[in-house]
Amino acid sequence: MKGLIFTEGNGYGHISRDYVVSEELNIPIMTFGMAAEYLKIRKKRYISIPSPYKIETKGKTKIVANLRQIMKYFNPSITAEMIRKFKEVDFVIVDGSPIGLILAKFAGKKSIFITNDTSSLVGINGIERPIAGELNKLILSYPEKILVPDFPPPFTIAKYNLMENANIKIIGPLIEKALQKRHEKDYLVVTTNKALENKLKLAFGENAIYSSDVGNVKPYYESSKLVICHGGHTTIAEALSYGKPVLAIYDKSYSERSNHVRFIEENKIGYGIEENMFDESYVKLLPEIIETFDKKKLMAYRKISKRLKPIDEIIKIINEFK
Repeated sequence: MKGLIFTEGNGYGHISRDYVVSEELNIPIMTFGMAAEYLKIRKKRYISIPSPYKIETKGKTKIVANLRQIMKYFNPSITAEMIRKFKEVDFVIVDGSPIGLILAKFAGKKSIFITNDTSSLVGINGIERPIAGELNKLILSYPEKILVPDFPPPFTIAKYNLMENANIKIIGPLIEKALQKRHEKDYLVVTTNKALENKLKLAFGENAIYSSDVGNVKPYYESSKLVICHGGHTTIAEALSYGKPVLAIYDKSYSERSNHVRFIEENKIGYGIEENMFDESYVKLLPEIIETFDKKKLMAYRKISKRLKPIDEIIKIINEFK
């Protein structure tokens, strides 16, 4: 069967896990923006489209009540091209994108939705949120299966971002296998937030590896004592897969990341600091903070990661489409 992966272009987290699916199953990726940037760094071919969004609102948030209202925020020529591409394949794997699910539905194609947050379809690329609850339920009824690339309970990082849905299956993190490089740095800094990274470079100096310097951070987890990120799901999952604790320097207004911080702190596998509260004084405290983490639980994450086979779970669902 012929498939296509569609993902939004607003970060590296989603495209990082889609890269794994694409490489393992030889399924092409359609994307734009920062996701396209990531694929260029990795020297991977992809189907490029312009951003389908016509506008990006500022200031006060509104509630979008129906699909017709949603569609007015998209460029019709680009969405028409996306539908045409969707019609050329047998199924579409959509990662975290409500517009992807909507267009797959319009194209009459079966879809698989990969997400770590079903509590609300935050997006429409940040244009309008929160989406009305009923609309959220409607769009989540479109895919044949909703796959969460996370650890099984009680180890699920996205625990507080998942609402009850019979169609949800937790399959394990989609982690890229990478040969690990030994290094002498204590910290690995993973973020696409340039302002935050610059702040961290001033704080940690030469004692950290920075994602902007190395491009692909996948080989640097094993030798790091602590992974520092902005609280995104993919980086936390990758760190825990190597048994590494996390320091999340996060935006409190971003509920998904706040919930990740809540979970890692409750389980003593990480610590969160609000971005506007972070300063260099925390650097001296980090060795002591690291000692407070639950090492047995961190090792449990490492062991669980080795036995999970998320790609096999995706293959099973695709085979059901035949």
